[in-house]
Amino acid sequence: VRTVTVALVCAASLMPSLVWIVRDRRVWPWDQAWYGEVSVDLWYLFTHAPGQWYQTMENAFGMKPPAIAWLGQFFVPLQRVLGSVEAALLFSILLTQMAVLMLIYRICAELAPDSPGRGFGGLGFGGLGFSSLGFIGIAAAAATQAFAGLSHQYFVEPLQCFAVAWIILVAVRSREWPRSRTLIHLAASLLLGMLAKASTPLYEFFPIVFILLSLTRRQPPWDFRAEWRRWPSKALIYAVVVLGAFGAIWYRRNYSAVVEHVRFSASGEGALHYGFRAPVLQKSIVWLRLLDQGFLEPYLGWVLGILVLAASAVILFTRTPVAQWRRSVPIGLMCAAQIVLVVFVFALNDNLEERLLFALLPYIAIVFVLVSSGLDIGSSTYSCSWL
Repeated sequence: VRTVTVALVCAASLMPSLVWIVRDRRVWPWDQAWYGEVSVDLWYLFTHAPGQWYQTMENAFGMKPPAIAWLGQFFVPLQRVLGSVEAALLFSILLTQMAVLMLIYRICAELAPDSPGRGFGGLGFGGLGFSSLGFIGIAAAAATQAFAGLSHQYFVEPLQCFAVAWIILVAVRSREWPRSRTLIHLAASLLLGMLAKASTPLYEFFPIVFILLSLTRRQPPWDFRAEWRRWPSKALIYAVVVLGAFGAIWYRRNYSAVVEHVRFSASGEGALHYGFRAPVLQKSIVWLRLLDQGFLEPYLGWVLGILVLAASAVILFTRTPVAQWRRSVPIGLMCAAQIVLVVFVFALNDNLEERLLFALLPYIAIVFVLVSSGLDIGSSTYSCSWL
């Protein structure tokens, strides 16, 4: 029931984008048109020429990871329901965005659960089994301009963002999960990220380090047999094997083209079509402005500033025990460090596309929620066992 309710809340936040998608009749430009063309071709070959379908799966795009078309092809038949193939393909983006919001809810609920029967601000969600801070995370993410803008565009960034949110959840749970389960989810999220976009490891650097440190510090046995008996883990292993095989073949055939495309897009003549050269400090300021425009304007930045001041006052005057922060503070620092790392790396390059920041959405939402939790944690009764 809780999962269904959270899913309905996430779906409701995407209803304006669904209306936009159904009513929009504009022709797709550039990358979106290419992604759509390959998705439709894959579906046609899948239903008419399976042999050619397999060959196209191996070589789709050539220089860009193919996950968006691999997934989108199975949404093509929805054109009969939604009225156009474009709307059908964009429906896959909506479902991906919905999954991103659900993962953000789960992460925020894990980090800052409501005390039983009370909930944040006296709303009482805790007694119903919900995390009101999780709903704040959904609102903080869904209200951003970047989220709204990319919810009706056929780009790869939403799928990349899902992979990033997934690996953050793995990092959060790495202290409680068996080591074998953590490793399975780590492999699956990394695989999805690499199939979505070649630059994904940059957005996952600190969560990966966090997870590996957690795996090395813990000493319980690697009980893969126990995980094999759990159907979710078994299904995930099958998915990793199948998609991993396709992904390995694709990267083996197209690795050189991918590396060249990444280099060409980051710096040089190609990147200058979308940006400019400048000192690192100046480019960092520009990227921070884009971060503000995409995720904090027009109101969220002011709200975040007020929450920081209010939470600092609450923690200072209530003298919150340090033990209650042992779970959330490391994750908060990890998120902040990851944001800084991505902005710094982007400042070293010439490209200046705002949508490249979209995969930072889970980190920003988590920071927002952790700051919000400072208002409630002073009187919270839950205990955490991070160390």
